[in-house]
Amino acid sequence: MSYPTTPQQLLSTPVSVALDLHNIQGDVLIGLQKKYERFVFFKIAEVAAFKSAIRKQIAHRITSTLTVKAREYQLRDYKTSGAKDPLPLVGLNLGFTNAGVQKLVPGVNLEDTSFNSGAIAQAPSLGDAFDGQGNLVNWKSEFLSNNIDGVFLITGGTPAAVNGEAQLVLATLGAAVTVIFEETGNVRPGLGKGHEHFGWLDGVSQPGVKGLSDPFPGQRLIDPGLFVVGYPGEAGPPPLEWMNNGSFMVFRRLN
Repeated sequence: MSYPTTPQQLLSTPVSVALDLHNIQGDVLIGLQKKYERFVFFKIAEVAAFKSAIRKQIAHRITSTLTVKAREYQLRDYKTSGAKDPLPLVGLNLGFTNAGVQKLVPGVNLEDTSFNSGAIAQAPSLGDAFDGQGNLVNWKSEFLSNNIDGVFLITGGTPAAVNGEAQLVLATLGAAVTVIFEETGNVRPGLGKGHEHFGWLDGVSQPGVKGLSDPFPGQRLIDPGLFVVGYPGEAGPPPLEWMNNGSFMVFRRLN
């Protein structure tokens, strides 16, 4: 996906962009509401069973941008009421590596060089450390196995909410997947509340998205195609129609 280089490109289209919020996953444009988040990296062990379970039992559980937007108002009203206990607000999103896509749609080419080559191929340009034999030294071994086909993003306001959704999803999939690695994090407490892990106020410089955001004074509105396939702002039409409303995701584990 190409990114703009001039202000004219950033502001190239009218604000009235019709976004299919029901079919865009919730973590792409707004972000799943959360105090806790679990990443469940998995390998597809049985393709037919996996496809069936996703289609019949899990797809309807995926949290859309439409739901996330409605929750913004729900949380505002909840906070205004003076309530203190966190709402569960379970979120579920799903992404695939190129290896996973190849299992589901053999031979398909998403025409993105970074995605097709995989994370390990990007390590030298990111400055990751190698030993004298050319092996990555700081990566978790699970990410070096080339066995990861996809990842579930599971979020919520409480550990119980996240744990419950993770257990339900994995029980539904059963032998169709093998969990390769799990990572759980939480928002910062105390004085770090509301700040990301580098210390900055989280989202303070976040741009608005045309067709979605009601901008704050001075906030820049940019084309949704910078984030979502099939909308104004991307370099060209998507290579495959079923990629519309999708996005490319990066998982980067710094510590």
